[in-house]
Amino acid sequence: MNIWIVKVGEPLDLEGKSYMRNYVLARELVKRGHKVTYFTSGFNHQLKKWIKRVEGAFMSKDGINIEIINGCGYKNNFSFRRYVDYKIIAWKFKRIIEKKTKPNIIIASLPTNDLVVVSADFAEKNKIPLIVDIRDPWPDIIIKRLPFFLRPLLWLDDFKIRKALNKSKAIIGVSLDLLNWGLKKVARNKKENDKVFYLGSRKLIDTNWLDQRFGEFLNSDKLTLGYVGTFGQSADPGTVLKLIKENSEYQIVLIGSGGFKKEMEDKYSSLEDVLFTGWLEPNQIFSVLKRCDAGVCPTATDNHLFPNKVFTYMAAGLPILSAYKGELKEILEKEKIGFYYQKDNVEDLARQIKKLENAQDRQEMSERVTNLFSKHFDSGNIYRAYADHVEKMIKK
Repeated sequence: MNIWIVKVGEPLDLEGKSYMRNYVLARELVKRGHKVTYFTSGFNHQLKKWIKRVEGAFMSKDGINIEIINGCGYKNNFSFRRYVDYKIIAWKFKRIIEKKTKPNIIIASLPTNDLVVVSADFAEKNKIPLIVDIRDPWPDIIIKRLPFFLRPLLWLDDFKIRKALNKSKAIIGVSLDLLNWGLKKVARNKKENDKVFYLGSRKLIDTNWLDQRFGEFLNSDKLTLGYVGTFGQSADPGTVLKLIKENSEYQIVLIGSGGFKKEMEDKYSSLEDVLFTGWLEPNQIFSVLKRCDAGVCPTATDNHLFPNKVFTYMAAGLPILSAYKGELKEILEKEKIGFYYQKDNVEDLARQIKKLENAQDRQEMSERVTNLFSKHFDSGNIYRAYADHVEKMIKK
């Protein structure tokens, strides 16, 4: 079967090594004998740099036909230039697909809403089933951050995404909260094709890799927290760093990059209990996290999303400290695998960390985390089930 996957934002995979959501799904579908075309951008959203400037199609090493469509690039996540970048890509995408052989199904990821809207219109016109895979609640997440007088500028985008979701044959959420968000947009109940397929994480091997800069730090007797992700306005580890600054019993290792990383480093890198590693490869991240005692999920907003870093922590068997509400908070409490703390509240965070000081309690919690990960959040199982669902929809 001929399958299209439409997504920008995941790093372009030139070597067939990516374990991001859409590449893993594409790889699983190719393995089953399907032809997969992956429409994406040559701009790396995480690093804010170009990976491939030349547009056009090429075959990846694992048999995925990748079609590069570029915009203008951008330096900040929350910027007008990013908005323009996505509009340019959608405009080009609309013209490119008119010349392509029609697929049997389209899987379009949100964000971006522009590409979902173009995919929905094309699918409706050509009677092709459309799956909308919701990873972030766009454009709501952007509208909320705008001043009130600017919000009407995105009301049209909101209207268009509601129409696009109505045209889909399935709404998929990377969490239950996001599936419910999508269903609320179209004011309907869940149907048979609507599913939750978590992002998940693959099982990694501890290679005992440790940069000499990290070894001494991670061999400390102090309770060690791990943070993986970007340093931005929403995922802000500032509260955790304030606690570390005030309390010499704990330490933290921060893995990643982002717009606020330099600001954080300038403010906290001189502290002996804080280590910034920069960006690491997946196996390196895993080796570092295996030497931590808990993973932290900070947020600067009243957030109900399910952050990617949770699955990375779970794969390493780490108990979780999280400021996220919604489904993640419920899972932590129900499965007894971590603790919720109030965002921006250093005192509450300190109270929750104290609950992790007993090594035996941490070990028992770690075992529960590992069991839960194997049952529900191992990406190998998740994307085999997702591919089954795509094939089932094609056959209908």
